[in-house]
Amino acid sequence: MVNKNEKQIVEKYEREGWRTLRGGAPDFLFLKVNDGGEIKDFKFVEVKSDDGELTYEQRIYRKILERLGAKYKIETIHPKRLPTNPNHAIRIEMKPSEPKRIEVNSKVVG
Repeated sequence: MVNKNEKQIVEKYEREGWRTLRGGAPDFLFLKVNDGGEIKDFKFVEVKSDDGELTYEQRIYRKILERLGAKYKIETIHPKRLPTNPNHAIRIEMKPSEPKRIEVNSKVVG
């Protein structure tokens, strides 16, 4: 949502033929700063899940940042895994009558 001042600026640039891109900026800008506060290095990081894909806007940001020579990284976060406790047994069953359905049953053993 843009406020009335931002709207005036957006309208001005759109009249000049610019296309407005809202959203899509990388999730983080990481900085390495020395003791004097000087920025020594930086990188942009986008966070995605295993099956996440960049949106159109995110792809635009990536291309522009990379063209400018900025470091851009996509970090993949894996969804919560099933517990790795050695006393935890996992049984996966595929029912022949429903080949597309998989049931995961778990129980603590011992």
